[in-house]
Order: sequence, then structure tokens, then C-alpha cells
Amino acid sequence: MNFLRSNGGGVAIMTALFITVGFLAVATAYEITAAVSVKNKLSRTADAAMLAGTGAAARAYEAGHDDWADEGKRVAETFWQTAVAQETSADITSFAFDFTLSDKTISGSGEYFGKHASLFSAFVPGPVSIGNSTSTQMNLRTYIDLTFLVDVSPSMGIGATAADQTLMTDNNSCAFACHIPKTESQRNKTPESARAVGAKLRMDVIRQAMIDSIELLRDRVDGDEVQVSVYSFDTTFQEIMAPTTDLATAQQDLADLDMVSYSPTGPQKFGSTLVTNALEKLHDTLEARGNFGAGFGPDQRSSYVVLASDGVENSVWEQLSGTFPDGANKYADGPGLTEGWKTRPDAYTYGGGARFIQPFDSASCSPLKNDGHTLYGAQIQYIVTDELRSHSAGVASKLGYIEGKADEIAFSFSSCATNPAFHVSATTPAEISGLFNEIIQNVLSAKLRLTN
Repeated sequence: MNFLRSNGGGVAIMTALFITVGFLAVATAYEITAAVSVKNKLSRTADAAMLAGTGAAARAYEAGHDDWADEGKRVAETFWQTAVAQETSADITSFAFDFTLSDKTISGSGEYFGKHASLFSAFVPGPVSIGNSTSTQMNLRTYIDLTFLVDVSPSMGIGATAADQTLMTDNNSCAFACHIPKTESQRNKTPESARAVGAKLRMDVIRQAMIDSIELLRDRVDGDEVQVSVYSFDTTFQEIMAPTTDLATAQQDLADLDMVSYSPTGPQKFGSTLVTNALEKLHDTLEARGNFGAGFGPDQRSSYVVLASDGVENSVWEQLSGTFPDGANKYADGPGLTEGWKTRPDAYTYGGGARFIQPFDSASCSPLKNDGHTLYGAQIQYIVTDELRSHSAGVASKLGYIEGKADEIAFSFSSCATNPAFHVSATTPAEISGLFNEIIQNVLSAKLRLTN
């Protein structure tokens, strides 16, 4: 009784209570901290398991296995169970991993639930619940077929810059359409003579832009993921680089190629621009090749077509008419309209009503788009120089027509493109290089990889 009444006894009881409460508080804090640590560790483990499973599912799908989702689940679960077995304080009551495919993206989802066993179970009531969910997405390895369709008609043989055009005019009396000599007086009006005085042609700039584009692809793709080919057109349609996945060789082949003398087997017709015919022939070529599709393998590549042109069709064309005394080719006006020419109602007519100039018709792009090819409209702006204007009233009139159709030509490109945003235009060499770079970057955006 004295003890109970004594101050010392009361202090002892209070001290014991405080110690007990303090211990419980510390134990509880410890358990919460430990549970959070375990939960974070398990979350990282679940993420790693999902990454492993998603990669396995993608590889199995690309290999053509029907059980690709089961393979992803097996890999994820094995990874998870191996890692969790090393976590002795976790009592996992359930876990699940699943994989689905939508378009070209494999999505993975996973979740787990369990308890964190308390080290102080005699003092801290009940285990701490732990659990979390995780998800991943991975675009499948995307196989790409990239086709350049390049205008090599006379308008693309103009000097690339104003300085180049001046060099050509001062030395060769020609800054435009300088590769169709018809008479002895025009013998110096050739790409070779222009380059001899240090001028660069617009075609040369386009060729270098394609070389740089392939270099960008080499830096960003693996193995045979990208196949590239190049076709050119004026009146004719010509393969100038066969489809290849050897991008290093493709670069060298383009570097060795003269875009004017584009045919490796001999001279072709020059002088006209027939975009419609080129698009139709390309459609037939790609259809015959038949290796385009969803992009899931080398035999079903996602197809991208880059149309590089100034967009002005001209029905005048040239044919070989003999040779000069030294054996060089001589050209003359070809008879009648080019095969496949389709005159638009708003075409500019000249030459006694037998020759025409017009914007190309974007309807000719529809067959390619309808078959699933993605089209980019690379508009290389038509250049009108003072030298051209000074030729004659007839030339000035034709140029005035072209300038008046600027908005319509731009609309043809944007309508031809799969998406209006895929229409890009350029004039200067730097802009042309940037144009091709922009298109390639857009094509490569289809190859986005893993995200959490």
C-alpha cells in the first residue's frame, strides 16, 4: 500500500508505460519503413519482369509463334518468382502478367498482392499489406520499305542557287533545262559544262540529300529493318537503285550516280515531266514486288514513298535524233503527246495547241495510298529566273502561268500526301537537305521502342 502511494512507484509505472508506447511507435515506424522498402523493391522487380516478358513476347511474335503471349507470360513469371524467392519478408498471395497486341504495339500488364511479415508481430498487430501494378508498351521491330521517286526533268537541272545560275548563264548561256542539246550552238548547254565552271545543279543537291538520309538511317536502324530504293522520272519511269537493305552500298551507288544520265543502260527520253505516269508506274512496281504490309517482317514492310518534284507537268519531250560529229547525242522535239499524258482543263496550251503545262493531279496518288503506302510530298519549289523571263513573250507567259498556280501546286502536294502534314517544301540547298531529314525523322518515329 505504501508502494502504491509512493511517488517513486507512480513514476516507475509511468516510465514503463512510456517505454512501451515508445517501443510500439518505433516498431510501427520500422515496420512501415520496411514495408515501403519491400514494396519498392518488388515494384522494381515487377517492372523488370514486365520488360523481360514484353521483349520475349515481341521476339516470339516476330518469329511467327502463335503462343507469343504465353511466352511473354512465362518469361515474366519466371523472372518474378526467382526474384521474389530471395525476398524472405514478403508473402506474395497473388500475381499475374498478361500481354496483348493492338496495331503494332505489344502491351503488358502485371499486378501483385501480398503481405509484409512483421519482425515484431508480438507487438505490432497484423502484417502490412503490399501490392502494386505495372505496365509496358513496345512497338514491334518495324520493317520499312523506303522509296524515293525523284523528278529529273529539265526544270530540276537548274542551278541550285542564284550564284550557280549566274555561273551557268555567264559561261554557258543557260541556267535551266541544260541537258537537251539540239544544235551545235547548244553543245555547251549540258550538266557537264555547268559543273566544269563550278556550278551545282538542283539534281546534285537532291542526290546528296538522299545520301545524307541513308546515313541517318544507318545510324538508327538494325540489320535489314530498312530497305531503300530510288526511281527517277521525266517522260519515262526508271529504276536507278534497286531495293536494298545494304545501306552503305546504297550510299556509294548514289554517290557514283549522275542524276541526269540516270539510266545505267543508256540515254532515255528527256524534256518532259509526267508525274501521273511515274506514280502509276511506281504503283505497279510496288504491287509486283508485293513485300509491303504491316511492317512485322521483311516480307511485309511498312511502305513509305517520297515524291520529290516541283510538281509542274510539261508535255514537251525530246527524242534522240542522231549524233554530233564527235558521237555525242543530239535531240529533237518528239512528235505528239507523251504516252499516258492526261490534259487537265486548266492546262496552259502553246505550240499550236499541241503542248501543255499544268500542275500535277493529286488523284494519281490515290492508288498508292489506297494500297496502304504512306506518301510524302517533297515539293522542290519551281524556280523562275530573270534569265528565263528574258527569253521571249511566250516563255514569260508560261512562267506567269506557273507562278499563278503556286497555291494549286502546293495543294496538289498536300492532297497527294497521306497526311497534309507530310507535305514539306523547300527551295535552297539547305532547305532541301532539311526537307529530306524531316521526312526521314518522321518515318523513323514509327520505330519507337520500350516505354513504361
